[in-house]
Amino acid sequence: MANFRLKELQDITKEAQSVKQYVRTNMHRPKKTNHLVYRLTVTVVTIAMIFIVLNVVKSSLPPTYSSLSENLIEVESLGGATSSEMFRHYDDQADRELTYYRPISLEEYAALSPIKIPETSIQLKQYDSTVIVVESDIGFETQFMFDKRDEYKKITDFLVISVSNSDINPFILNDFTKITEDGVGNSVQMESLSESVYLMHQIRTTPSALVYRYYDYDEATDLISVNVTSANELYTYYKGNIYHIGYDLKQPIDEVVAFVKEFILLNADNF
Repeated sequence: MANFRLKELQDITKEAQSVKQYVRTNMHRPKKTNHLVYRLTVTVVTIAMIFIVLNVVKSSLPPTYSSLSENLIEVESLGGATSSEMFRHYDDQADRELTYYRPISLEEYAALSPIKIPETSIQLKQYDSTVIVVESDIGFETQFMFDKRDEYKKITDFLVISVSNSDINPFILNDFTKITEDGVGNSVQMESLSESVYLMHQIRTTPSALVYRYYDYDEATDLISVNVTSANELYTYYKGNIYHIGYDLKQPIDEVVAFVKEFILLNADNF
């Protein structure tokens, strides 16, 4: 019995020696648990700093269209999208599925998103101004409308500037520079916007005209509709946007063109 106990004690001694040797070997190595905690702490702090930086940067940036739409009220519509009759087969504008928002005044829009109105001989204060924003899966279209109406609320004078986010530039694969007339015989001229970009200018010179479309709002029904009329038109693609302008004003044409050019160049980075 005693011999058995002695043998057992001898075995424990060997095991104890093995444990001591293991401790000596590993006592100076960093503990895995502490190393893991350290790495997790660094990761959490890094992520927190990134969020702080992003919030600072975001607060310093101008309002985006996504934030603009958050301040608008969605309304129903009678359907449809505006498009240029001359370019509708080139830019796919007519095929868009849209979300429509209730119009706001130009002053309300300016408080939500950057906009610069050129100071030219066209006195816009004499016109009513409204802004209609619609949204597609590609982006936004913003319509700026300056108009006068008679006692029956019929439009007598107007300037409509539509800016649509688009990844389709009709001018890349098509040469329109040789076009001198539209489909019904009205004059088409090229107006230079920059060294490499030009405006297509359709001017009514015959009793006929291509259809011009714009968004209109009926306050009584709270509905957006696409109205049709005739107009002199300007069209171009610049910095990721399609610009489509329709106008019928008692102003010299060159003054209207100068206003439109300056509007595009001043606001090209705001849409």
